[in-house]
Order: sequence, then structure tokens, then C-alpha cells
Amino acid sequence: MFTIQPCSARQLVLSLPILLALSATAPVARAAVFCANNATELRNILALVGGNGEADEVRIRNVRMPTSWAMAPLSTYAVNLSDGKNLLISGGWRNNLCTAQDPDASRTVLLPAPDRGILRVDTPDDPAQPLPVVTITNLTLAGAGTLGGHGCALNLHGRHHARVVRTRVVDNQCDSAVLLSVRGGDIDLLGNLIAWNSTLASVVRSHQDAGAHVGKAVIAGNTLTANQAGTPWVVHFPGNAATVKWIENNVVWGNALAGGSAGNREIELSGAIQARVRHNLSTEGHGLLGAGQGNLVAHAGFVNPDHPLPAAASPLRNAGLSAPHSGLPPYDLAGVPRVVEGQVDIGAFEFESIFTTGME
Repeated sequence: MFTIQPCSARQLVLSLPILLALSATAPVARAAVFCANNATELRNILALVGGNGEADEVRIRNVRMPTSWAMAPLSTYAVNLSDGKNLLISGGWRNNLCTAQDPDASRTVLLPAPDRGILRVDTPDDPAQPLPVVTITNLTLAGAGTLGGHGCALNLHGRHHARVVRTRVVDNQCDSAVLLSVRGGDIDLLGNLIAWNSTLASVVRSHQDAGAHVGKAVIAGNTLTANQAGTPWVVHFPGNAATVKWIENNVVWGNALAGGSAGNREIELSGAIQARVRHNLSTEGHGLLGAGQGNLVAHAGFVNPDHPLPAAASPLRNAGLSAPHSGLPPYDLAGVPRVVEGQVDIGAFEFESIFTTGME
């Protein structure tokens, strides 16, 4: 078991985990910053942060976890935020103190145990408590295959605000790859690649609990492609008349219903009388995705099916909304500056990513 001691030094190195404490004279935004160098450290850190009474940040090294077959049976990562405080989990950290980050979500890969999910965060279901913010960013969640499992790649469960930012959710097979059951909180789905998943329900979804719909859903700058879903929606966030949905700069192309048939309705827009749907490209243009400001129904023009980056002649190039509701991150999913040619591209990648990934 690990304990956090008050510290005025800028860095405090523990045997496990490595803890970077903020200066005692600086404003304290979170209790501590933890650095996970391997799967064992990550599991132990996640067991600690949920009950220390403070908001926390967990940084994960540039590695594939687990790194050996011996670790595989224990490779599911779980947090119980019993203290109801904010939590940030991020990848891409390139030294054993986690002080320098690569803005490339493919560098840190979390893999599952057999028939297990990958990452789960539970928050208290207490309407009297403030909603914590749970943020997952700059990671790859890949390879889960759990029959009967919702959220096999990522399951954020309870009352909270959920933020999934610049994360790759790929090659998962289960009931749903991402479950964001926020029970009245807000959802931000920003700059992610969600691809090559096969699900019995929607690929990304939230529960519709009585009286606890999604408060606000912001879906922006994502690439959702080559998924097979068992229901007509790739993304399904039920709401009510008070729900606000911002759907901007997404490419939703080449998805299908399970069995390979067409007819996927792409992003669910029902239950929200306040929906802003702008500068998206989709295969079918269902509902508001086919109308409104800057929306396109066209071929995405990817480099190829295995590399869903805009090719030189892609209609995604320079077709995005420059000032979306969520703002623009500094980098795309591959670590390229988000705006290169004066106008942002639609989807999770800028055209210039083909040069950094060797696709030119």
C-alpha cells in the first residue's frame, strides 16, 4: 500500500508508483500525478487513487500493456472513485518520470485479459454529490473480446461528466466497445478514432436511465469508420428535451449493421430539441447529418481502409469548422498540429499526418 506524504519538493520518487507532487506554494489543482511504467504499477496506482479524497492524474508510459503473457490474466484496469473526485488518465509519456509527452495516441496501448474488458471507472451513484469529471486521453484501447460485455474497451459507469479525448478504440468485439453511463452528466467525445469494432449494440453508447439522461453531448473531430454494429447507430446517446447535442467535424463513413448490410444511421440525434450539427461527413446523411451547415454526404477519401487519414484529394481536407463548440486541440490523433493549411480537416486526422505515419 502506498501513502501520500506532504511534500514541498517538485518531484518525489517513490518505489512504486513514482509520484510527482506539486510545489506547496503553487495552487493545488490535484492531489498528485502518478506515473505508471508497466501493467503492475498501473493496477496498483488505480487502486490507490480512487479513495485518497483528492482529484488525481495518472500518466502511462509509451508501452504496450501487458508486456508479457504472464501479465495477461491480470491486465484489466479498474478504478473505483469512491471519493467522487476528478480523475485524468493519459498516455504517451516517454520517460520513467512521465515528465515529457508524445501527442500520439498510438504510443500507449492497453490490452485486455482473455474475455475481459480493458478499462473501467466506477463513480458513486449519489445525486446529492457533485459530479466528478473523468477524462481519458491519448491512449489506445484495443483487442477486447467479451461476449455479453458492454463497454469492453472503456466503461465509465456512475454519475459523472465523461471526457474521451484523442483516444483510439480499435479492434474490439463485444456488446458495445465504449459505454459512457453518466446518469445526468455531460459527455465529450473529442478527436477520437473508433474503428474496426464489431458490436451487438451500438459501438459507443450511454444508458438511458429514468430521469438521468445525458445533460449535454459534444461529439467533435472524431473518425468513426469500418465498424459493424448490431443496432442502427454507431453512436447512441439518448437524451430528453433538455439535452443539448453538438455534432461537429466528424467523419462517420463505411460503417455497417452486423452481417455486412448497409442502413446504419450513424449518430443518434433523437430526444434533443437543441442540436447543432455542422461540418460532418457521413455515408448516408441520416437526419441532420445530411443537411445544415457544411455537412457532406460523400466518400471519405481515406488513404486506404487500414489507414483512415485524408488523402490529398479527400473532401475532408480543409472542410472542418474552424471554431467548433469544443474548441480545437493543439494536435490531431497522430501528433500533427491540428490546423496546418489554415483550415482544420474533418475527422481525427489532418492530411499532413500521412507524412508522419509513412503513408505518403
